[in-house]
Amino acid sequence: MIQENRNNSFISKYNFWSYILIAIVFFNYLLFRAIVIDSNSSLYLITFILDYIVLISFFLLVFYKFYNFIFTSQLLLSIIGILFLIFGTLKLYAIDINIYNIIELLFFASLLILTLMILIPMILSKNITELERGIYIFILLSLLSSNINYLIISANKVIDTDSFHYISTYISNYMSKLSSFSFLVLMISYILIFIKKVIMKNINRSFMFAIIAIILSIIAIFSFGNSFFLIIISFFSALGIVMYLHFVVYMVIMIMFFITLFTSFMTSIVSKEYYPKLIIFTLFILAGLDMSNFSLRLIALFAIMEISGIQNNQKDDTSYLTNNDL
Repeated sequence: MIQENRNNSFISKYNFWSYILIAIVFFNYLLFRAIVIDSNSSLYLITFILDYIVLISFFLLVFYKFYNFIFTSQLLLSIIGILFLIFGTLKLYAIDINIYNIIELLFFASLLILTLMILIPMILSKNITELERGIYIFILLSLLSSNINYLIISANKVIDTDSFHYISTYISNYMSKLSSFSFLVLMISYILIFIKKVIMKNINRSFMFAIIAIILSIIAIFSFGNSFFLIIISFFSALGIVMYLHFVVYMVIMIMFFITLFTSFMTSIVSKEYYPKLIIFTLFILAGLDMSNFSLRLIALFAIMEISGIQNNQKDDTSYLTNNDL
């Protein structure tokens, strides 16, 4: 598991700014991406500005974490992390198509290595519950399969042979299904976990917000009519999820996700109880599976590093209490 200096978790220390980041990510990468915006409108300018705010903010946050790893005897992870940031930045500004294809391939490769280096120690840790381990396994499956899918697509641009195209197409289709189903399991887990840990725990306060969320959902269904179904499809498209099951399944999951998200955050704010894991898990879900978007990959990478950092702090607390008891 990643070893960070104690209390180095941004989410645990800065609750106000964490809420601000969640709001920006939600509106810019899920809500605004699900609707068609005219490039000449003021809303397009707002999304453009928000995009760069998120990119710069999470770039600095992730860079600080990789920089910090140098001083915690994790030099290799730090080097690969900084290379990932370099490739991601070059990918934004590369003009020549051949150079861009090579940079993109290196970007996906470095991201794949980082994902494995961060998540495998978390899964193998003895200081987590089986529920947490299961969630980490599905996080690894969704990110790994989606990453391999994008890596194969990128490799096809460099390795131009019929045999490679044929094999890679089969593997790519399988990886797309695996990532979509794994991420769907994570969305369901998000709903069940935070209904129990936030909503049911504060049922007196959360009941009103749950009713409001349900009423708003019903109003949206009747107001938008058939367009509502297109909006649901757009939401999953924004998350990078390919819809293989019946549409009703995805509609129920998305509605329940929004109800859980709205109720959990409103309950947290009103009750003045801060839930770092709610912030982190929400960031991860909103980042989705689009591996080509540098900003979204920074968000997802930041989220899993924050999870590891919080687990580390819990491990330190347990050791401290155990030593004091002795």
